[in-house]
Amino acid sequence: MNEMRKLMLQQGALMKTTRPELPESPPPKLNDISRIQLIEIDISSARAAQNSMYLFHSLMKQLKIPLDGGTSAQNTDLSLLIDKWCAKKPDIITSLRNTFMDGGTGAQRLRHIDRNFIQPKVAKRDTDPEGAVATYDYSRLFSDTGMEFTAELLNLRELISRLPAEVKASAKYWIKRIKKKAGTELLNNLDRAMREEEEEGDGSIDMASVNTDWTDFAYMMAKAIDIKKQYDSAKEFDTNQPPKIAAHTQGQVSRPGNCTKCDGSLCPYRLSQENECDVYGNMTMSRAAELMNKIGYKYHVDKMRRNNGRQMINYPHPTSAQKEALESYERHLQAKWGRPPKAVNAHAERDDADPQQGRGKCDMLKLQKELGLN
Repeated sequence: MNEMRKLMLQQGALMKTTRPELPESPPPKLNDISRIQLIEIDISSARAAQNSMYLFHSLMKQLKIPLDGGTSAQNTDLSLLIDKWCAKKPDIITSLRNTFMDGGTGAQRLRHIDRNFIQPKVAKRDTDPEGAVATYDYSRLFSDTGMEFTAELLNLRELISRLPAEVKASAKYWIKRIKKKAGTELLNNLDRAMREEEEEGDGSIDMASVNTDWTDFAYMMAKAIDIKKQYDSAKEFDTNQPPKIAAHTQGQVSRPGNCTKCDGSLCPYRLSQENECDVYGNMTMSRAAELMNKIGYKYHVDKMRRNNGRQMINYPHPTSAQKEALESYERHLQAKWGRPPKAVNAHAERDDADPQQGRGKCDMLKLQKELGLN
């Protein structure tokens, strides 16, 4: 019994001596401040100053440096990064040096910059935020393309964000107000854009989200504005401009700024002679797809190609919005000229079919009936 106990104790001692020791955890990796790329602080305006502070906070999160309450090493890193951030702004560096000399935590230095260089800019800008919103010209939202609408909407949202909390209201309130300023025609195009989104979208956007979410509203309203631009392109060219004879056509009249070959206001050739003319050059599939979004100009190109014996364009199959725009423009032309426009592409039926072909078929059927063959 004693021998067995002695043997077990020896085995336990052996296991204890041969057990591998766990390696010590490595010390936390320090940030190499000299290698960190910083966008220098910009205090040229209130917005620029606020954006600079936002980007600096974001970088500190990425580097895992707390803005307050960090370790001694983290506070040192924060102070060094603040000096590097403001290195090209002598006024800020002078203020930091006179206030803290070699002392002061990183959090204290950051608060000093915010209170003395950023907040005064914001306060000067926001002397009357309610007045800035009340006098805002909503027509600026709808004066250009969908992309311009999105950019201008961000400006309006910036004004709204400055309002006191008591009167700021919700996104739903402001979206409803903007829609009231949009006008009936643009709202009709918004409904058309929503139908297209339901048919072709991924189902993530519906009318409820458009009425309450800034991002969805901006996306759909920009789409509606671009659809309206397609309809506006159907308007006739400005006849008040003095005409000039085109250089490459026989008696073709060209207006200033238009293509000197085809008189197209949107023809690439008008910008550079290295580009293909939409009428007299080679038409690519990508360019044909672009023309489907420029209904009025598309009609001009098709008419010019037909009148000058050029090959008709084989357009891609139109989307539902493009098809509706084409039909609307054809109704516009029919109302204006009293007859439907001639078919000019591969998706339309030809209107110049030989009438004798149908008459000959009727005569053949009549002859077969007389001969008792049918």
